[in-house]
Amino acid sequence: MLHLATTTRGTATERHAGGGSSSASALAKKKKNKRAASAKEFRRQLLFLLRIVIPNPFCRGARLFAAQFCLLVMRTLVTLRCSKLCVYFLTR
Repeated sequence: MLHLATTTRGTATERHAGGGSSSASALAKKKKNKRAASAKEFRRQLLFLLRIVIPNPFCRGARLFAAQFCLLVMRTLVTLRCSKLCVYFLTR
């Protein structure tokens, strides 16, 4: 089985035969590049949606978005703290 892997610069391609450590490293590089590309695409799409939701940093939507974000972060922190307390009391 042949794998096509892009080099770190993305300008040349190498062909590796299946098997061997070079094939494994090429496959790992390919997965890493794919994850980086998907993360970049995710950020681009997120910024596009945020520009629609928040056209102006001082508008009502921006304040609601900031308040909801803060509440979700606080809820997460409270949940983590409660789970720590439950573990503490159950293992005591």
